[in-house]
Amino acid sequence: MTELDQIKGMKLRLGGGVSGAVGDALGATGIRVPAPKVYETLASNAADGVMMPMEGKKGFKLTEVAQHSYVMPGGFYRGSFALIMNQEKFESLSKADQDALMTVFGEPASRMAGQVWDEIDAIGVEATESTADNSLNTASEADRKAYDAIAAPIIEAAIKAATDKGVDAKAAVEFIASDMAAN
Repeated sequence: MTELDQIKGMKLRLGGGVSGAVGDALGATGIRVPAPKVYETLASNAADGVMMPMEGKKGFKLTEVAQHSYVMPGGFYRGSFALIMNQEKFESLSKADQDALMTVFGEPASRMAGQVWDEIDAIGVEATESTADNSLNTASEADRKAYDAIAAPIIEAAIKAATDKGVDAKAAVEFIASDMAAN
């Protein structure tokens, strides 16, 4: 796959939420299976492809069943993860343990997780590049601009949904974009 419009009509393993909305906007049919079932789903031709981080090429052995990768710089979407602890459990910890946790929660944990994610994605890219029958294709400038137009309504819908819940979503999006541009 070398062009954005080739996604239209494909059966893709997608996650829920925003990734599902992205797949729909691109004209793909979403197939929902957990990540550990992706290899089997692709090998059986139940799906034509998958939207996953590049680390999946190595971690899930997708170099064997998904030989061609199409990369949209900046990603087709961004996921978010959280470490959540029950308040009562937190309060049951010693003050020293609470203080230790508070030194790593938030930005330090986010930076650490992001660094690890970058490292394992690089391993997936290397696995793709070093496997003879695999290709790695980056979206052209025209495809990037086309995707920006496709993604805009999805972003606006997410901003509206968060704003409706009392979150200053526009400020959050601007902060994230600024922070990512700086790093």
